[in-house]
Amino acid sequence: MIKMILKYIVTFLISMVPLIELRGAVPFGLSDAMGGSLSVIPLYIVCIIGNMVPVPLIYFFARKVLEWGKDKKIIGKFFTWCLTKGEKAGKKLESKAGKGLYWALFIFVGIPFPGCYIGIFDPNDKEVPYGKEGEICVSGPNVMLGYYNNEKETNLALHIHKDGNVWLHSGDIGVMDSDGYITYKSRLKRLIISSGYNVYPSQIEELLENHPAVMLASAIGVPHPYKQEVVKVYLVLNKGYKKSGKLTDEFKKLCKDNLPKYAWPADYEYRDSLPRTMIGKVDFKALQEENNKQRKEEKEEII
Repeated sequence: MIKMILKYIVTFLISMVPLIELRGAVPFGLSDAMGGSLSVIPLYIVCIIGNMVPVPLIYFFARKVLEWGKDKKIIGKFFTWCLTKGEKAGKKLESKAGKGLYWALFIFVGIPFPGCYIGIFDPNDKEVPYGKEGEICVSGPNVMLGYYNNEKETNLALHIHKDGNVWLHSGDIGVMDSDGYITYKSRLKRLIISSGYNVYPSQIEELLENHPAVMLASAIGVPHPYKQEVVKVYLVLNKGYKKSGKLTDEFKKLCKDNLPKYAWPADYEYRDSLPRTMIGKVDFKALQEENNKQRKEEKEEII
């Protein structure tokens, strides 16, 4: 990827690659690719899409850009991270050389382009009031005609609503405010129901990934006899940190101090790595299947 950026003088990069895997890649890794001789970064905008981008990794990325650019010319100064929560927009960092790096951390998805429509709907295709959670749906000329040779999936995704328009059901949970701005919450398939409450894995993952010991966190729902589901967290630690009871206690306290009781993880499991999908996302389905298989084997042993 680095060689392609240099060869074709790429100025705008949209990547599905998780930001964790961009450590040492773009744009500060360009220097390493050129033996430290590169003096100009061609990128103007780097946009990471397809998943939530943890704020600590954004800070890491920005710091590296500034460190790399303190004695070089940084052409690209504006970096945008969509679907990032919990930070104010419009931060500005200055390198020692006075070169500015600007980026915006948007807590909103934004508003649609003219001619396109976005709404929040309940399971019965009824639009919900401002401030209430529901599925994010899209209508307009940008919406696909359907899945190729897959009528079943097409019918699940595309619904004709009461207004007569075709709406694409995104499978994302969100909330719209009175100005039309949408806050992304979670994938509908990833929603955990615990004691009747909605638990968003991304909220737990982001909190834990703010801890200096955590490189990567993934939360899933596991069956519970009367709560329906409880949260289990898989953790990959940063270099220099090892699994310990003390560290687990720190994570428990962090969750208790920042999350409602029904969202507290019931189990923490440490891994060297987590399974990935073909496009680089953490494969939470594989983790759920693995957990279900393990639970089944444990029950069989008891019997």
